[in-house]
Amino acid sequence: MNRQPHEIWRIGDWRVSPELGDISRDGETKKLDPRAMRLLMFLAERPGQIVGVADLLDGVWAKAVVTPHSVYEAVAALRQALGDSSDRPEYIATLPRRGYRLIAPVTPPPPLSEPPVSEAIPAVDSASPTQSTSALRRRRIPWVWLGAALGLAAILTMAWFVRTSTRGAISADKSIAVLPFVDLSEKKDQEYLADGLAEELLDVLANLPRLRVIGRTSSFQFKNRNIDVRSIGAQLGAAYVVEGSVRRVETRVRVAAQLIRASDGTHQWSGSFDRQVDDILQVESELAAALGRALQLSVASYGASNGIETHDAEANDHYLQGLHALDTHSRARTEEAADQFQAAIALDPQFAAAHVSLAMTYYVQAAFGFEPPDARFPLMREEALKALQLNPQSAVAHALLARMATLYSWDWPEAKREAATALRLGPQNSFALYASADLASILGDFDRSEQLFRASLVSDPLNPETYCMLATAMQGDELKAAEAEVRRCLTIAPTYASGHALLAYFLMLEDRGNEALDECRLETESGSPICLALVYHAVGREKESEAALEQAIRARPATSSYSIAGVFAYRAQNELSFEWLDRAYHEKDPSLAYIKGDPSFESLRRDPRYSALLQKMNLPL
Repeated sequence: MNRQPHEIWRIGDWRVSPELGDISRDGETKKLDPRAMRLLMFLAERPGQIVGVADLLDGVWAKAVVTPHSVYEAVAALRQALGDSSDRPEYIATLPRRGYRLIAPVTPPPPLSEPPVSEAIPAVDSASPTQSTSALRRRRIPWVWLGAALGLAAILTMAWFVRTSTRGAISADKSIAVLPFVDLSEKKDQEYLADGLAEELLDVLANLPRLRVIGRTSSFQFKNRNIDVRSIGAQLGAAYVVEGSVRRVETRVRVAAQLIRASDGTHQWSGSFDRQVDDILQVESELAAALGRALQLSVASYGASNGIETHDAEANDHYLQGLHALDTHSRARTEEAADQFQAAIALDPQFAAAHVSLAMTYYVQAAFGFEPPDARFPLMREEALKALQLNPQSAVAHALLARMATLYSWDWPEAKREAATALRLGPQNSFALYASADLASILGDFDRSEQLFRASLVSDPLNPETYCMLATAMQGDELKAAEAEVRRCLTIAPTYASGHALLAYFLMLEDRGNEALDECRLETESGSPICLALVYHAVGREKESEAALEQAIRARPATSSYSIAGVFAYRAQNELSFEWLDRAYHEKDPSLAYIKGDPSFESLRRDPRYSALLQKMNLPL
């Protein structure tokens, strides 16, 4: 691999600079000798692969005359530098008589002169809907394992993208992360305002040219965590970090913020704004302008007109409370979120962001099985169309329409058209990237899907959902690399929905059945029975598999018919599988869109009823 100068790799918890010869994490920097760095990068360029001693001698030591003992010593020294252990490795695993394997997650740097995503990635229309079924079967990821996690990657990353549509060219030293603001109010009841102000500041900054803004999901990983700013900047790849606080006393609010250079922790700017609560709308624009000046960026044409969509303070307050409620993704809080967004719209019907967020709420309710798809997807479409009437440049609204066409109406031409529009309007918008990546996977273009998920990680490097979804887009022969992506997801978010079930699947493929069962038991209550039913069958424990499946049927949420059908198909009980697939079709189960690439249904593919189902869904055979 030809590496660019000044590139930064992420290997596990370490930030690696090959040119500078150092690794850093948590504010600690270590120098590696040149050979140790070459060894590390040789392994990093082959993540998950077994690299033999002879290969290391040729690739790292080149023409130097050394013995295999030099490799053993170099690996031991590198392990020590990484804080790794040969007994319980997290970075370099030893395979006796075979070689070494880098098992930590690896994130290579983007090219220095990275073209816009819409140009770097082929257009959505290049996805081949006529790709052969045999090619699709190369996919090793059964979607029955992901059940309730459907669409989660996009849902959790959407909040601060609701208003953002386009971005300018990025300067390497002009990257910024906005951390969640701290609520310093006496009653500690203004968290929604603190979070909302940080999110709205992200919106305004994201419209500035030549500035890369780290995604909300990544920057909010540090909420309520006392971590050194230098470490945060290293983990996020951000040159600057914004910290802030909100203190409300009756009708007045004080917002304080500071801009910090992440490399050395020095303060570049600080300021405070004392306003009446009704004037809070102007603070985000004034704060963004001050930050822009500190970064030597022009904010003149990207100020309040682009950041503020309503001048009704009460409507904006309802909107912020709605975002805060939606962030929890529970049934009750999504109902509260819908009420708050509806209240904002009642006060200001022209509030486009509130329409988009209400549409997103309906999407969450349908995708998570909180409400029947028939009851929510049409409402989602209605709100997205209203948003586009007010703001035709909303990438998120177009992406929502693409999701409906993909998961509900199965209108593939519309899905491709809307996904392409969303990506054109928001080439770095996580939700737009997700909509296109997922559509590409469904239609069989897995290379494109993987590229799009990786593109999303450039601006949102600590998004756990994207790592799990990336694993599902990887080729079957990349099993260990895909497993590493899932582990990265769970390292960031140990309770990520269906993450442990997905890891169990990879472990099962490696004949590590007991470990797979342990992961199933760590899964959430709704996902665990499906996972256990599959793994128990795989390891030959049919009685336990039957009991787990019965539990899944008894407790099934509104959108689990597809998953139950997948278990029956995996157990070659085809008649029962078709019965549940018929339920999934009539219930409009969103997961049904993934059936062509799901190996769980291998036993059904020769049955005429399988072809008939695909035809009813307008999916090419």
